Parts: sequence; structure tokens; C-alpha cells
Amino acid sequence: EFAVLCLTELKGEVESTRAVLIFLAQLVGWREVRLGDAKMAKLSQHANSIDNLLARFGENLTLCCLRALAGGAPQSTWPAYSDCLFCIMLQVITSAPSSVADPNSSLNAWLRAAMAEVTTRHVTQEITATVIRALLEMIAAEGAKSK
Repeated sequence: EFAVLCLTELKGEVESTRAVLIFLAQLVGWREVRLGDAKMAKLSQHANSIDNLLARFGENLTLCCLRALAGGAPQSTWPAYSDCLFCIMLQVITSAPSSVADPNSSLNAWLRAAMAEVTTRHVTQEITATVIRALLEMIAAEGAKSK
């Protein structure tokens, strides 16, 4: 919870924002990070807690990342924001593969809500739906390699 609050309150401080995003991306995407056996075992013990926190804060994190990528943050932080967003999407898709095809899934709802807030008059709902569908299908098909 503290990391999510830090991310929303840093308001553009580049190095601190980047550090929080790296932490969140690795925490959310811990299953894809190469760690020692002891660390993986420890994280596995807390997998449900991590997944519950993602379910609780995923919508806010998704919105925060998309706002930043739409120009609401310094360009130098965009790679960290995109990595964090990718880890969120990969984790949700990995734990619930049906979320890709289900337009009512939480991940689809998070992305639609975030895209609705950051889109301009040049981006229609049809374009938004196409972008979301393409992202989700690519991640579902290729997993971490799609990054």
C-alpha cells in the first residue's frame, strides 16, 4: 500500500518515481524475476497477499501508469511506467487467462477506465478497444517475451 501511495504522491520526482515503479514491477511480476530458491519460496508463501494487493490497487496503478505514458510524467520515467504496466497486465493474464477474452474482466475494466481518462478526441472507443484487445492477446500469446 505504501508503494502505491508513494507513486501517486511523488508528482514527477524522477529518481524516486523510477525506484518505486521498479519495486512495484518486481513485486507484481515476481513470478517472472530470476531469484534464488530461498527468495522464491518466501515470495511463494505470500503469493496470495501480493495477488490480493494487486486486485485492490490494480485499477489505480493502471490509471497512474497510463496517465504518465500519455504525457503526465517526465519522458525519462516512461520506461519504468511501461514496465510496471506490463507486469500488472502479465500477472493478471497469467493468473486468470480468461481475462483476455472476457470484456468484463477486471483487467479489461481497468484498461478501459484508464484509457477513457487519458484519450483525446482523436482516439475513439473503437481504437481504444482495438489497442486493449491487441495488448492483451499479445501478452496472453507470448507471455514475458512480448515485452
